[in-house]
Amino acid sequence: MAQSSSSQTTNPSTETSTDACSIPAALKFVISNIKNIVNTQLSSENYSIWRSQVTKLLKANGFYNFIDPDFIPPDRFQQTNDGSSVINPKHTEWVLIDQNLAAALCSTISTAILPYVLHLESTAEIWNTIERRLQASNRSRVIQLKNELHNVSMKQQTMAEYLNEVKTLVDKIAAAGAKIDKEDVILYTLNGLPSAYQSFKGTIRTLIHPISLDDLYAFLISEEININTEAAKQLQHQDQNTALYTNRGRGRRGRGRNNYQNTRSNNQPLQQCQICNKKGHSANNCWHRYNNNYVPPPPKNNTALNVTNDNQNPDWYLDSGATAHLTNDISNLTLGDAIPYNGDDNIQIGDGSTIPIAHKGSGLLPTPTRKLILSQLLHIPQISHKLLSIYHLTKDNKIAITFDEFGFLIKDTKTNQTLLQGPSRKGLYPIPTTSHKLKPTLIAIHQSSTTWHNRLGHPNIRTMTMISNQNHTLQIPKPIDNCTACKMAKSHRLQFPVSNSRSHVLLELLHSDVWGPAPITSYQGYKYYLLLLDDYSRFTWVFPIKSKCEVADTFIMFHTMIEKQFPYKVKQLRSDGGSEYINKTLQNYLQKHGIVHQISCPYTPEQNGTAERKHRHLIETTRTLINTASIPYKYWPDTVLTASYLINRMPSQNTKNKSPYQLLYNKTPDYSILRAYGCECFPWIPPQNRHKLAPRATSCIFLGYSPSYKGYKCLHPTNNKITISRHVTFHENVFPFTQISQTHHITAPHTIPNNPYLLTPATQPTYTPQNIPITQTTNTSQTIITPPRISQNAQTTSQSSQPTDQHTLSIPQLSNSTTQTCIPPSTHTHPMITRLQTGSLKPKTIFNLLHQHSPNQDPITYK
Repeated sequence: MAQSSSSQTTNPSTETSTDACSIPAALKFVISNIKNIVNTQLSSENYSIWRSQVTKLLKANGFYNFIDPDFIPPDRFQQTNDGSSVINPKHTEWVLIDQNLAAALCSTISTAILPYVLHLESTAEIWNTIERRLQASNRSRVIQLKNELHNVSMKQQTMAEYLNEVKTLVDKIAAAGAKIDKEDVILYTLNGLPSAYQSFKGTIRTLIHPISLDDLYAFLISEEININTEAAKQLQHQDQNTALYTNRGRGRRGRGRNNYQNTRSNNQPLQQCQICNKKGHSANNCWHRYNNNYVPPPPKNNTALNVTNDNQNPDWYLDSGATAHLTNDISNLTLGDAIPYNGDDNIQIGDGSTIPIAHKGSGLLPTPTRKLILSQLLHIPQISHKLLSIYHLTKDNKIAITFDEFGFLIKDTKTNQTLLQGPSRKGLYPIPTTSHKLKPTLIAIHQSSTTWHNRLGHPNIRTMTMISNQNHTLQIPKPIDNCTACKMAKSHRLQFPVSNSRSHVLLELLHSDVWGPAPITSYQGYKYYLLLLDDYSRFTWVFPIKSKCEVADTFIMFHTMIEKQFPYKVKQLRSDGGSEYINKTLQNYLQKHGIVHQISCPYTPEQNGTAERKHRHLIETTRTLINTASIPYKYWPDTVLTASYLINRMPSQNTKNKSPYQLLYNKTPDYSILRAYGCECFPWIPPQNRHKLAPRATSCIFLGYSPSYKGYKCLHPTNNKITISRHVTFHENVFPFTQISQTHHITAPHTIPNNPYLLTPATQPTYTPQNIPITQTTNTSQTIITPPRISQNAQTTSQSSQPTDQHTLSIPQLSNSTTQTCIPPSTHTHPMITRLQTGSLKPKTIFNLLHQHSPNQDPITYK
């Protein structure tokens, strides 16, 4: 009974909370008026308008959070004071409003989209689904509509229909949520107009002040009325004095002098339109008159003159309907150019019959200033009048012909010079001749093209063709490029096409070349450097060498290293044909490892252009670094290595805006470690090499990056030692070499190994120096590379005085191949080492032999 009583007391409370959730007045307003406010149902074409209307309606009535994806609805249950869970009234109210809004929202969706949201429960789910589906399609819809607007044309429409089509497209673009500028609408509208509106388009485009769309539409309607009025006037005033009859002409009378026919009898054929080639109407009444896109079927025969009179007239007549020049005198054809015609085409005359073509060729029409070319000249013995095709005459001679009721005028389009003018005669435009037979005035004996080629001094084919076209009377045949003398005397290097081939795999193709000899031998004795360049990544390796005979051993060392460090194989090596590459040692090694050697042709460095251009890039960067810091030229190997180090970390368009380092190692280079080359630096001196009152750092000159240590190379200007240290501070705006006096030269250190550096990141140490004593202090972070002593005794003393906790690193030098003859650089055979050899030209210093040995003040550091 207690449980039943408790149950009875709980149910009324639940019903009371449910009844309390009445529909808010704002929700009633939305449900009642949503179809009136959002008066268009949602479709794929009006999503932007629908979304804007619904969003404003929900925001105005305080229901925007129901479509807000960031809004979290209230929990269904809430905790009471005694710890029990009861239904949350706020959640019940939220469900009531959400379901009503979802129903109202579905009532504004078209049947095409409604199936996609019927299974969804909440308003937010419906809203987000519609947004995902229609947002992407809406963008493609905008692109499609803009493309249609760009290609809109008037075609056979009236102006009102055409403007309505443009406005419909603009409205659809706006409905899709995109904006289009008013000037763009005007531009697209003008571009779609036919050629009859050309003058109108030019006027609108040249307006200083912008024009509104309403004014433009009014002007276009008015212009259409004017064009139609002019067309009606032309239809009423047809020309009754047409001179020439063709299948494109207006009249239907003959061509003879006394054969005019002003009316057409019933037994004559119907009039044929010159636009559509159909009979029964003229061109003025043709439906396709203003259709620029209409292409009529081609006529079957050439059209010309209908002649019924046997009396020949020596004058030429200008004919706008003739498709070729026609003559009844074979002498009008240029001598040697008249070819008997064996084709199937005939000339159609006015009564529908055809007459044959006897010959074809070309001729000349003399004028007071120059001769006009008559190409496509046909010989028809049966005609009595000579016809000039206006189309071919203007096309072949670059002239313009102006007609009026009094006569014609022929002008040169380039010089605007008047070539010929004449009066009209009985509705025709004759060109009178000085004699009864028009013959070429300059007839040359027909000679071969080789003879004319020799006469003119062996010009090229283009010049020969130009002379032949400008002087038809010379009768120069078509030139042939078979002159042996020209090939021998005018031979030159052929052009190199732009190469589009590029490797797609790392180390598939290596470009190589040797630069040198350098104008100044370095302090290490280097005169050259070997360049190796990966075609895919454009990563560059530089190896300073003393002579070219070291190339083979250097490449063997490089190949061994590169295939150990990377999971790729070198497949091809491209270089020139120098003896440093074409030798038994290198060739045997390449054949043994299956590497194809691509060799450029002799005296053709363009075939190895990638390496040549990289030389230029390296030397330009090296020269810039030297000039900026006033580095002495004897340090050029260090500068070249630094330049290569920097270039490998620079992005380029050739590598798709990535650096060669990034393509080779698949990681971004660290630019934070870079410092200004040649600037003043201060490497830290460890406690083992200084006393408590001594400075903790010394002033040096930054000489680049160490390939084997993760540190900087620092040149001491006083004792000429190179310190490789990690703990270095820099004054990047101070360059000590610019401040050193010309008389105070720095003795060149002998610390750089004889064998080349392999310029790779510090994590990939690869260079192999000669047997040079390298003093390393244990438990420190600094390495001092000591140069060799001048005196043999001094060197022995120095080596014997090393502490027991230091180590001398002996790194073997590359062995020379026994199969390659290498001529070493010239050296003195006597054991004396002069100051000239060491690069030190300072006055000899008298040492104080009684001076006590002071602790080494050179800074050393660790990695």
